[in-house]
Amino acid sequence: MCFSATASFTASLSLSVLGIATLTQTTSKNQLLLASFPLLFATQQFLEGMVWLNLDHQSSLLYFIGAYGFLGFATGIWLILCPVSVYLLENNPLRKKVILTLAIIGLSLAIYLLSCVIREGVLATNYSGNLLYSNPK
Repeated sequence: MCFSATASFTASLSLSVLGIATLTQTTSKNQLLLASFPLLFATQQFLEGMVWLNLDHQSSLLYFIGAYGFLGFATGIWLILCPVSVYLLENNPLRKKVILTLAIIGLSLAIYLLSCVIREGVLATNYSGNLLYSNPK
């Protein structure tokens, strides 16, 4: 929802309600990670809303938390949690091995991408009504 703070916060609230409902419907511990995805995405959208509200104050702590938190989800958390959540649900041993391999690849990519974000920094700008995250160097 990178087109306004209102859209990001509305999505965050809606996803939070959906996430709570989803968690109450889980029937096993193996489902909890996947069922938590709406709440995690709600958190990501909330962080992006913080970026929108602080675009004119890019040296503020709220901008920093929002931008790096949002990109932490986009470049790290999802790459790891998506295959791990499927791994927890899978029963077939061969498929579990394949999914575990994908999770390891996701972890490797997440480490690389997060290190790039941290090392190079990030600058969020309003580009044609959308947030554009770029390297300020």
